[in-house]
Amino acid sequence: MPEPGGLLDGYQTGPAYDEAFEPDGSVRDAYSRIVERFRDLDVGEVQRLEKLVADEFRRQGITFTVYSEEDGTERIWPMDLFPRLIAAAEWDELARGLSQRVAALNCFLADLYCGEGAAIADGVRPYSAHCTVAGIDVVRGADGRYRVLEDNLRSPSGISYVVENRAAMAKACSWLFYDHAVQPTEQYGQMLRSTLESMALGEDSPHIVVLTPGIFNAAYFEHAFLARSMGVELVEGRDLVVDDHTVYSRTIEGAGEGGRDLPAHR
Repeated sequence: MPEPGGLLDGYQTGPAYDEAFEPDGSVRDAYSRIVERFRDLDVGEVQRLEKLVADEFRRQGITFTVYSEEDGTERIWPMDLFPRLIAAAEWDELARGLSQRVAALNCFLADLYCGEGAAIADGVRPYSAHCTVAGIDVVRGADGRYRVLEDNLRSPSGISYVVENRAAMAKACSWLFYDHAVQPTEQYGQMLRSTLESMALGEDSPHIVVLTPGIFNAAYFEHAFLARSMGVELVEGRDLVVDDHTVYSRTIEGAGEGGRDLPAHR
C-alpha cells in the first residue's frame, strides 16, 4: 500500500491497471517523483489549485454544454490535476502502432472511394489522404497493454482540451515540468494547417477556414481554438458561396447580382 501521509493516505489500488502504483501498492518508477510531490499536498492546497484551473478555464470560455439537462447547462471542462505519464519508449511504440493503423485505414478508404468497383459518379477523384485528422480512442488493459477502443475519422474533436489542459497544468503545477522532460503540444495548430495545405491540389496558397455551426454548438470553443491556432478564419455556412464547383467565403468588399456578397477568397 502507499505509505501513509498527505493526500494519498489510504489510497487503494483496484482490479484495473493502475498507472501510478503496482498491484502490491508500490509506486511505479515513472511516477515516483509525481507521487512524492502530491504526497506533500493537503486537501486545501489541491482545492486552491483546482480553483485556479477552473477560473482560468472560465476566463477563456473553455466549456462544454450538457444537452441531457433541461436547460443545456454549460459547464467548465473538468481536469484531474494528477497527470498521466507515458514514458518515451512506450510512446514511441504507441505512436508507431497508431500511425500504422491510420495508414491502413487510409488505404481502405482509398480503395472504397477510388477502387474499380466504387468509382465516383461525377468523375471527381478524392484526395489521396482521406484521414486528415484521426481520433483514436486508446485504453490500457489489465495487463498494461494498450488497445484501440474505436477509430474516429470523420470530425474527431477534443484536441483543444489537450492543449489547454497542458497550459493550465503548467500554470497550476509548474513544478511537475521541472521534474520531467515533457513533449510540447502547442504546435498542433500549425501542424494541422500544414497538413491541410499539402492536400490543396494545384493551389500554391490555399484559403483555409474552419466551418462551425455557430456559437450555440457544444464544440464551439474548439472550433474557435482551431481557427485561432491555425491563423485562419472561422466561418458559418452562411459565410460561404459555391460558384462553379468552387467554394468561396463572403467578404464586405462589394456585392454581385441579386445583392449577393462578392466572393473574394477561395
